[in-house]
Amino acid sequence: MGLLSRISLLRAKRGDPLKLVIMSATLRLEDFTGNRKLFKKPPPVVKVWKLSECLQVEGRQFPVTVHFSKRTDPDYVTAAFKKACRIHTQLPEGGILVFLTGQQEVKSIVRKLRKSFPLHRSEGDKTHTMEDREDEEAGPRHRRKRARRGKQHQKTLPEVKLDSYPTAPRGPEDKEEQADGWGSGESVLGEDDLDDVGDWLGPIATRQAIWALPLYSLLPSAKQAEVFKPPPSGCRLCVVATNVAETSLTIPNIKYVVDSGRVKAKLYDKLTGVSMFAVKWTSKASADQRAGRAGRVGPGHCYRLFSSAVFNDEFEAFEVPEIQRKPVDDLMLQMKAMNIHKVINFPFPSPVDPVQLMAAERRLMLLGALQKEELKGKVGEFSSRLTPLGQAMASFPVAPRFAKMLALSHQHGLLPYMVCAVAAMSVQELLMIGDKETAQGRRRWAGAGNSFLLGDVMVLMGAVGAAEYANSQGKLAEFCSRHRLRPKAVTEVRKLRQQLSTEVSRSVPGGLDLVVDPAMPPPSDTQALLLRQIMLSGLVDQVARRVPPSEVKEDQDKLKWKRAYRYHKLSCTLQPEYHTYSCIICPFFPK
Repeated sequence: MGLLSRISLLRAKRGDPLKLVIMSATLRLEDFTGNRKLFKKPPPVVKVWKLSECLQVEGRQFPVTVHFSKRTDPDYVTAAFKKACRIHTQLPEGGILVFLTGQQEVKSIVRKLRKSFPLHRSEGDKTHTMEDREDEEAGPRHRRKRARRGKQHQKTLPEVKLDSYPTAPRGPEDKEEQADGWGSGESVLGEDDLDDVGDWLGPIATRQAIWALPLYSLLPSAKQAEVFKPPPSGCRLCVVATNVAETSLTIPNIKYVVDSGRVKAKLYDKLTGVSMFAVKWTSKASADQRAGRAGRVGPGHCYRLFSSAVFNDEFEAFEVPEIQRKPVDDLMLQMKAMNIHKVINFPFPSPVDPVQLMAAERRLMLLGALQKEELKGKVGEFSSRLTPLGQAMASFPVAPRFAKMLALSHQHGLLPYMVCAVAAMSVQELLMIGDKETAQGRRRWAGAGNSFLLGDVMVLMGAVGAAEYANSQGKLAEFCSRHRLRPKAVTEVRKLRQQLSTEVSRSVPGGLDLVVDPAMPPPSDTQALLLRQIMLSGLVDQVARRVPPSEVKEDQDKLKWKRAYRYHKLSCTLQPEYHTYSCIICPFFPK
């Protein structure tokens, strides 16, 4: 946007004006209309209703009634489950969309909904229940475990009296508008709690099954597509999703939205570059987008699991722009490669904090991508220039630290291994949680000697290499299921390997015929040692040294410093088991 704002001025001077239309559902207008650095003359604003009137297009948004809770329950997972159950048992037909924060919460609610309102299979009917489908996908070993758990539960179940059930009508305290007090506990919804929905709901008003489906970004594409298919006959659709369903897609036939008001966001320390995930309140703009999901096919209702006071006082108007809550190392490197040296003067729509830019410049200088330049005898901030290494790093579509690893790995035949490692580290959650058998297989991928010291990276390389070989044999799906690999991530790694191989072949002088080899052998011990050195050069700002006993002063707590590492930005204490692993996710390495 900053470049386009400058290009439009140049085009206007040349008599060839450029028409620039900026559209967004959650746009902060003041970032564009009030930003004199971006647009000296404020651009005109066209509202949605004016645009529809001019184009004579009927709007797709139907009215949505928003219901706030009188009190805000901290256990929003349980509250969301109970709200979905009451909507299903007491309100007319229509799909339900529940917004939660993460994958585990989504799976928990889906499991409880399937258990409370199961899809039974009549005799002779070939329609499978959700549990049957999960068993088929899990394999025989997981089916045996499920059967053993079922037998254990049968042995310990108390006697159930079939003629004992509540018959008294619900009192006024159970009215819909007072439903905010549900879920007084603060524990996360577990496997065995709230097994009997009738305990708090009263007599079940419907025996209709719920077709409960999860939706989150790491879910395989085939399972994500199930939310767009009509549910089985006699079932109500209930989609439990993260904020991936907020604006990027429209699920058909959704009439009711249950909004927890929370979102799992990545918080970023601008100075140290350390990131962490935390659950926080979403923004008012995002909450309005969630409510709008209920008005796509007809009038709908949005039930917010928080009070109007919390919405007015705690919610920000808009989310913090992504450019302000992430490291800007790659942005700094790309702009330097475009000969934009004074990055701080660039007209960003959402201005980047100078602290972020300073930290990014320092990290790039540590990597050797930038070097200081003296201006009139003084070394000023944001005046660094790109080095030849930085120019090579800017040609790779990965993070700068990974780009440096690729730029250095053309030596000693290390490129195929580094391309594989960088692609695996660039994709989220390639490995899923497994059992003891899965862990033993991953230990074999770790190898021995320097390969073992390479740590998690060697395990990722082994997983990717084995998956590529299984794909060449037509057995990728079976391999991913047996070794607990996420198929979607494996596909992304393959595409990134192909892209990186092409880019590296173009960048190496004289050309290089680098391909994705499905039969790539493991690196030798010497190659593993060299890979460790190259990776260390790319992670130079994330190196910590174990504090030796000789450096601990007499007046300090020796027990505390026994497990301490010294980092150039901060100090922290780790558990002993972390001392023997080199982990890319955590910025710590063995002594």
